[in-house]
Amino acid sequence: MDNLKDISIIVPCHNLELYIKPLICSLNALNLTNINAEVIFVLDACEDDTIGAINRYADGFPYKIIECDHHSCGFARNEGLNIAQGEFIWFVDGDDWIIYPDILQKTLPVMREKQLDIIKLKFVSNLFNVEYFSMVWQYIYRKDAIGDLRFEHIQPNEDVKFNRAFFQKRGSNQVEKFETPTYFYYYKRPGSNISIYNKTGKIRP
Repeated sequence: MDNLKDISIIVPCHNLELYIKPLICSLNALNLTNINAEVIFVLDACEDDTIGAINRYADGFPYKIIECDHHSCGFARNEGLNIAQGEFIWFVDGDDWIIYPDILQKTLPVMREKQLDIIKLKFVSNLFNVEYFSMVWQYIYRKDAIGDLRFEHIQPNEDVKFNRAFFQKRGSNQVEKFETPTYFYYYKRPGSNISIYNKTGKIRP
């Protein structure tokens, strides 16, 4: 098990050349002392230079890039999950960013000590101030607890179904909250899935 990582951060990307720099800068700033992390960027049907932006800005963490053609954030996450080598999994959206550099230093030891399957993170947003249950970026998961569970292509609600299935499978008695704001959610970025859905009622294709 020489390739086992402490955590895999999975980032689905669709045409994020103009939006991914804040996330990468926040990943560069993460405190990875004594943490063996990997970041997996999953480029899903990108028609811009997202890959160039990643390679230009990412220099503070180990990462890999894979490509697919699903037109589905959930299926892109599945691609990352299928190759992830981390004990823990964090699904991070490519147009959001991390605002607490010590987050992994604070959460992973707690998850191990208490044998938690999942820990809930606190977020802030440019517009949205209602606490979510459903968004997967709001949690760090133990990979073994995810098991063979995968996302379905039901945008924009793939997060809801994934978490509902996860909690039905594992129960919610092991959920612990981390109260320091950790994550910035960029609500309704132009061109994002939720923006497209709100305007058209569907996600391409």
